[in-house]
Amino acid sequence: MSVINFRKLMTFVVTLSVMALGILVAGCGSKNIELHDVSVNGHASTLTMSMPFDFRNPMAPKTFPNGTTICTSADHNSDFEITVMSVHYDRAKYKDFTASEFKPDLNKFSEDLLKTYKSKRKSTGGQLENTTVAGEPAKVAVLDGTSNDIKIKTRFISLFKGDEHWCITISYKADDEDYEKAADRMVESIHF
Repeated sequence: MSVINFRKLMTFVVTLSVMALGILVAGCGSKNIELHDVSVNGHASTLTMSMPFDFRNPMAPKTFPNGTTICTSADHNSDFEITVMSVHYDRAKYKDFTASEFKPDLNKFSEDLLKTYKSKRKSTGGQLENTTVAGEPAKVAVLDGTSNDIKIKTRFISLFKGDEHWCITISYKADDEDYEKAADRMVESIHF
């Protein structure tokens, strides 16, 4: 009688342990990627977006004879690499230097910048799509690449805020739903 009760008890304990282990393992797959607001100064405006880290060493603005001022911030952690760049166009200086009016052509600027980015990063894909980011018309592309034999996805976002062209890239490990969701939250959080 006691042997049968002991077996039932052990079966119950083992079943309970397997169920508890299953629940624990199921919860281990999702990462809690914490984001907080980070402000990035451009020349004429400030962009804020939720990120997993702060930019440690933003570059000092660089002004060029053609009337452009470039501001760049780039940083990374073990999960993400993020770059925020703005190019502000001073219309008067631009006209004096080029003898033509500055026109904020989102299609042309986005295509040129995407082509340069893809070439430097050896990325593929990247069909630009129309969307709205921070209340402004924007172009967005998703690129594929590799880094140290790891598949990488990159969100490429291009938009104008007045005479300032902003480009944001968010790179993360491909085929990971948690990173994908965090990148979605980052893009949705962008505002001026």
